[in-house]
Amino acid sequence: MATSADSLNLSQNDLAFVFDSEVGVDASDLGLFLQRASVVSRRAGAELYVIGLQEGSLAVVARVVRKGVKAAGEEFKSSPIRTAASGLTLVTAVGVALGLAMTPKAGQVTPLAKAGAALVHEHSVKQISLISIHRTTVIMDQHQAEEVRRLQSEPSHDSQAGQDVRRLIASARSGELSGTVLDVRGELHFRPDGFRYLVPVDRIPQGLAQIIRPNAHITVWGEVLLRDRLPDLLIIRDASDASARRR
Repeated sequence: MATSADSLNLSQNDLAFVFDSEVGVDASDLGLFLQRASVVSRRAGAELYVIGLQEGSLAVVARVVRKGVKAAGEEFKSSPIRTAASGLTLVTAVGVALGLAMTPKAGQVTPLAKAGAALVHEHSVKQISLISIHRTTVIMDQHQAEEVRRLQSEPSHDSQAGQDVRRLIASARSGELSGTVLDVRGELHFRPDGFRYLVPVDRIPQGLAQIIRPNAHITVWGEVLLRDRLPDLLIIRDASDASARRR
């Protein structure tokens, strides 16, 4: 039986990612895909909270919660159904944003599209669908994955970016990027030492909240995502006190 909103028991605030595969998906690769989807969702003004895995299928159900200045997690805990009066509109907006991010375009292969294409190429996933109570949309299939691979063979975003941006990316990947954490209107940003950029920080990993705090000078290991060849988001996988390392 085909997977549907009814079979997944979706509410009006839910989205489901369905992976059409007979062999399964590696947990770490699935986690990377969901992390990338979460980034896209936050840019659309919402947080994604995984609330269930559908038994008997590769379906991940996520609830869409409006992002605000206060932690969206607190809103989810207090009222998981009530995201906002315009919840349906928000779910639609997030769905559209995810679909656009998965669409391969010349010079605009997003991290989410790369992660989705990797699942198709490396795990025999025939297609990835996004399901809400209103529609089912195929957001990655074998044809799209091949197009992503073709575009990735062209000069990369990193090589097209400026020299300082490439250096910033390399420092983050090697775990040698130091800088100061700043609070900008309730959102954490990172100002790298020696660079002119102020980069928004993605969700703080569990256990690092005491390190990644406003005005802290830290060294991070992670990934810098670009938009229009400029730093747009910093994903931190680990961090340490930079001042302590100098002692």
